[in-house]
This record gives sequence, C-alpha cells and structure tokens, in this order.
Amino acid sequence: PDTVSFSRRIIATPVAGLVPSPIIVEKTTTVIQRLERYFVAEEKESKYHPSLSPSAIAQFISCPLKFYFSYVAGLKEKEEKEEVMESAVLGNVLHKAMEILYTGKKSLVKTDFPELHKKVVAAVDEAIADCFANPEDLEGKNLLIRNVLQELTRRVLQLDEKDAPLEIVQLEKWENYRFALDEQRSVILGGFIDRVDRLADGLRVIDYKTGKVYFKGVKNPEDVFTDTSHKEQFQATLYAYLISKRFQGEPVKVGLITLREMSEGIKYLDKGVPATPQSLQVFESGLRGLLSNLFNPDIPFHQTEDLSQCTYCSFKDVCGR
Repeated sequence: PDTVSFSRRIIATPVAGLVPSPIIVEKTTTVIQRLERYFVAEEKESKYHPSLSPSAIAQFISCPLKFYFSYVAGLKEKEEKEEVMESAVLGNVLHKAMEILYTGKKSLVKTDFPELHKKVVAAVDEAIADCFANPEDLEGKNLLIRNVLQELTRRVLQLDEKDAPLEIVQLEKWENYRFALDEQRSVILGGFIDRVDRLADGLRVIDYKTGKVYFKGVKNPEDVFTDTSHKEQFQATLYAYLISKRFQGEPVKVGLITLREMSEGIKYLDKGVPATPQSLQVFESGLRGLLSNLFNPDIPFHQTEDLSQCTYCSFKDVCGR
C-alpha cells in the first residue's frame, strides 16, 4: 500500500457537432414536368384535374421543401391502423355529424334546434361508423371520446342557434376556381369547404379546426404570403376569395370553430367584417405572385428557416432536424 498508488481517469472521445447540410431541390426538367400537371387548358378542365388546395398552398408558404415532398415527389407518411380516435379522425367525425344533422335543411330558425339536439347521439354514432368503426365495438378511451364528440356537436348547435335565423347554402362541398397566373397559364384552386350559410349581413364560411388557432393582426397584407404565423389568416382569406368568385356581389366573412376552444365561440377573420372587393383584389395579386414563384424554374425548393415548423413534420428525419 505504501509503494503502489492508483488513479482513475475518464477517457472520452469528443463528439463533433454535426450540422446537416441544407437540402435544396433544383427545378430540373423532371420536376418542372411534374409541376406542369397543375396547369390546365380549357379543353382539359375537369373536377379530376390536379388542384392546389388552401392547405397545399399554406404548406408551400411554411416550407417549400415539404410542399415538394408531398405534392411533387408524392412522398406519403407511413399509415398505421389507428386504435384510438385521434384529432384528425375526431375532426372528420364532427364534420360528418354536422353534415348529417343539417342535410336537407334549407334554413334554420331558433325553434328548429330543440329537435336537432335530440338527434345528436344518432348523428355522432352514424358519423363514427362512417369515419372510424362500429359504435357498438367502441371501448375504453374511444367511449369517452364518443361522449366528447356528442358534447362538441351540441356546442356547435348552440353557436348556430345564437345566430339563427340562417340559411344553409352548402355543406362539405368541393369548391374550385380557375386562377390565371398569366395570359398563358392557369391552375385550379380547389378544396372542400365545410359549410357556407347566409346570415342577415351576407355569406359566412364556417371551417372546423381540430388544432389551436392563432389569429394575429396582419400589419401588411403581403405578410400572409411570407409569415408562417399567419397560416390561419391565409387559408381563411382564400376561402373567402373562392366563395366570392361563386357568389359575386355578396359580402363574405369567414368563421373558424375550433374543437379545443369551443367556449370562445366562433373566431372570425377581421373580427367578422366581410371581405371587401378591394381587399380580395390585393389578396389575388399577392396569391398570383406566390404561385408564380412556385412555378418559377429558377427558384428551387428549399427548407424553411422557421424551425418551429419542423417539430411535427413527417419529413424532419429526412432533413436531419
């Protein structure tokens, strides 16, 4: 013990911090050909023609590379069988339940709602059967979610009862519009709009949302085409634009009903003030510039600089983020 001594050392190899190389996809001839599928000639236009939806365009704003993966390269997230009704399925069930309750209704007055409330349980069960599974086979957490869906449906009815009388214009309908990029090129803007009704002050577009909605003030109208935090404002304005093209001359406003914030009521774009022809003209000009960049062969697809967009992205492993 007096002549032998021991020492302990921890030896480690330093790990170099690796920064993934940025991914840039140039618009090669092949990429351009795939993008050109969206161009539509008059003689070829049909409801089956590839269209650009509000969510697709919003994705291009948030991350051009993700748009490329999803809508150009055609990459899909791996599908797994769901055993519990998650938010997407929950939203589909609510959409379907409201469609079932309101189908065949041309107008709604306050005296119609007591009878509609009685049909909620049957409507939700029919919607669950259509979107997920036989209601009689539900167990565990799914039974609790079924009860939640019934309550959410009742709350939507309560919101509409406050605004009655109202006229149901359309339910879960595909809306599309030929949009000219320039004199030679046009694309189809299209997507399903949950509901359009008519109130005393004009048309109202209703959009059901499963996630949290942020309506921030927009200082500059051009910000909705560049700032990812204005996603909801962009999509809502595009809904108003599409409906204004079908019902020209009628004022249009957009309201969002969020499942997570039902107690806050309907959230309106621009505080419920209908879009004006001037504001829609400004939006149309900005949209044309945005889509021109999408199809510009000299502007490649690149990753977003807003890393918060990567948190729940299906392709974040591809990017190494």
